[in-house]
Amino acid sequence: TVKNTRDQEPYMPKHLKRSSDSIVGDVIQYQTFLQVDINDSLETVIKRMRTVKKYAAVVTDKQGKAIGLITAYKLLTNAFGRCDENGIWGHVSLTSYKNLKAGDVMIMNPTCIEYDCPADVGLQVMQRHDYSFVPVTRNGKTIGIADINDLFSKQYRHLQNTVKDQGQMIACLMGYDSYGGASKIAV
Repeated sequence: TVKNTRDQEPYMPKHLKRSSDSIVGDVIQYQTFLQVDINDSLETVIKRMRTVKKYAAVVTDKQGKAIGLITAYKLLTNAFGRCDENGIWGHVSLTSYKNLKAGDVMIMNPTCIEYDCPADVGLQVMQRHDYSFVPVTRNGKTIGIADINDLFSKQYRHLQNTVKDQGQMIACLMGYDSYGGASKIAV
């Protein structure tokens, strides 16, 4: 059973402090996301995913609450089975997938993270559960999908800036300016 992170505080060791002030909402705010109905045909979901060039779609109820998640990987494995060692797909013929609905291949009751969740905590939740995509909610309504690559990139840029700032501080304390020359600061 997948637990919902909205009901529990993500684990974070006490010796680790937040590496940034950014929230998940900052990362997803300008991104479009694909929202589908549980009764949409799999063919429709695939076409829409290809059209918007997204690897995930969130299945929502009438109130906008995430009730399922469809990722490209889960779509392939749930609809067509797994590839064997010869590269042959499993249990479903390529023509019978047209009878499947979004509800047949979705990950039910997906873990969601809140819009105002710190980006580093969102990344930790996704890494801990080995998720690539997670629906993002605000007041119980789905407003986007967080992609682990986007969260990682955000944290990586923050880390680069932190290291640069710390490097400049260390250079200053050692009597050098940030451009490699001697500083006018007396030590």
